[in-house]
Amino acid sequence: MEENASCNDERSNAVEERLEKLERQVLQLPELICVAMGGQARRRSTEVESTLKTMHQRMDALEKRIGGIPAALALAIKTPVAKSPSPPSPLLDEFHQLSSALNVFSNAVYASHLPTHSHAASTIPASTPSTWTSYTCFTWSDGSMRRAPETWRFPSTTCSVLWQLWFHGDPAAGICPFRLLTGSDVPPCAQTNWTCAKGIMDVLVKAAGASVAAIAAMPPPASMSLFDAAFEKWWTRELASLDVEGIEDAKSIMYPALHALSSASVAETPSLLPPAKRRCLPRSSHED
Repeated sequence: MEENASCNDERSNAVEERLEKLERQVLQLPELICVAMGGQARRRSTEVESTLKTMHQRMDALEKRIGGIPAALALAIKTPVAKSPSPPSPLLDEFHQLSSALNVFSNAVYASHLPTHSHAASTIPASTPSTWTSYTCFTWSDGSMRRAPETWRFPSTTCSVLWQLWFHGDPAAGICPFRLLTGSDVPPCAQTNWTCAKGIMDVLVKAAGASVAAIAAMPPPASMSLFDAAFEKWWTRELASLDVEGIEDAKSIMYPALHALSSASVAETPSLLPPAKRRCLPRSSHED
């Protein structure tokens, strides 16, 4: 019995010692945690300071390089300019000669198609072959290439000028013969005039009795003579009842008005005529 009691006491003492040890370790945990976190924070602080220092050094170096760009750029430009030009190569001379020959040829071709009729002298700006060698393609805001600018206004003019534009284009604006334009080439703001122009030109070409290709191949004087005959024929047949004073006065009426007149009765559309062009019309036709 005494031996059993002694063994139990030893075991009890051992358990108490282990419990006291665990208790001491638990009491030390907050201190150990603080020490560990403090060391980790110091290490991180050191790493952050090192990173910031490196960034400042790189930024300082970058500022120095940027500050030296103007001087370096000026030197880079000045040095090639100061050098004497190199002698021209034979290949470059041949290229310039070929380019000049092509320009002369294209100028001669386009010069034969430039409008010269007196009806267009005050309306279409004069253009010399040297300033007009090709038609232009215009880039619209959607990236597409068209034959007319996106903000272009289809001109509202007389039939004689429209005839020249239809077959010879507008050299000053770099626009091809208007007959080659499609609906996608014409901006929305110009669609109405374009539609009227097509209607008038279809009528005039039909009255001329010649194909579009044949008229386009004519020299401008012959083309305008054909226009005069076609316009007079169409006017006499369709619109002579307007009793405008003379065929020349009729030719001075803008084509949108003539298109509207040819599409409706005279009594419905007299207001489209300028006051000076109205004569012998019923009184009611002058009233709004």
